[in-house]
Amino acid sequence: MSKFEYGRESRFFDQYFVEAGGAGTYGPLSVGPQNGAVCVTVAANGTVTADASTLKITASKTADGTFEASVPDVMLTMTGTYQNGEVMGQLVVPNTTPDYIKAVLTTGTALTGKVDVYLQYLPR
Repeated sequence: MSKFEYGRESRFFDQYFVEAGGAGTYGPLSVGPQNGAVCVTVAANGTVTADASTLKITASKTADGTFEASVPDVMLTMTGTYQNGEVMGQLVVPNTTPDYIKAVLTTGTALTGKVDVYLQYLPR
């Protein structure tokens, strides 16, 4: 399959919140006015076990501003065992979100292993 075929994932170049990370707050990354065209993706980096682990985004108008919950306040909950490279979940960035976002990953009951958290374009 060609990397340009329909249905392939489309990522921002090197736009990771974190590579091989655990629970924490990562970013900021600039999303600008994007009309709901991007999502934050969490993927396993090795074998990962999650039990009620969550991903939320916080947003600000400036990179060094105060980051608050996005409007509407959205959250992704992940539970299960995931293999290397497997997508654990995707959280669509609301089109009302200001220009900069941070990813907030919590352990919930448990989060073992490492994850990659990155921006991805949504197919249109």
